Amino acid sequence: MSQQLDWELAWHDPRLDICDVYLFRGTVGTVLVMDVDPLSGYHGFRPQGLYEFKLDLDDDGVEDVTFSFTFDEADAERRQRWVLRRFDRAEARGVVLLTGVTGEICADGGTVRALAGPAADPSSMMDARIAAARTTVSGLGRVAVEDFVLEEAAGLLGGTDVGAIVIELADEILATRTVGFWGATLIDTDSGPFVMSMSAALQRGSECGLGVR
Repeated sequence: MSQQLDWELAWHDPRLDICDVYLFRGTVGTVLVMDVDPLSGYHGFRPQGLYEFKLDLDDDGVEDVTFSFTFDEADAERRQRWVLRRFDRAEARGVVLLTGVTGEICADGGTVRALAGPAADPSSMMDARIAAARTTVSGLGRVAVEDFVLEEAAGLLGGTDVGAIVIELADEILATRTVGFWGATLIDTDSGPFVMSMSAALQRGSECGLGVR
């Protein structure tokens, strides 16, 4: 799912605006990705904001486990220290899984590894196709894409970065064949955590290697 600065609150702090989430098979397990801060040139991550990966493991539409990142203030080299915690549905305090610094891969030895930092915006498309789609949709017609040439697709967002957070979870952590995943960013308020942005991806079955034994 992809979206860039498409709601009012996103403009107040784009560091909390989720523009993409991804779920796919990695080297040893399942990879979850959250991209924030689109069109930015990278501003880092909001200190004390919550960047959460929520997983539904029994297909009931409710998260069973949450992996939550928090970030410190940036240092003189624009690096930020981060902490990754795991929250299970019945637990309120959470367990620290990893600590690290932006730009460096951190791993626990085999079951979890994570990376946070700037990444090139992955979106690519052709100017002509956008114009054709806009014109056709406005006239309720069919979008003509027969002359689309993949090699000529250009990154209209080229030269901009996103803030990317990546987790790879080994199969033993996701011992299920069905996984629902959505990302959320939150900030603390006097009334409790306030959701700033949310985006979802869903993968089912063994084709992605989710919890396959």
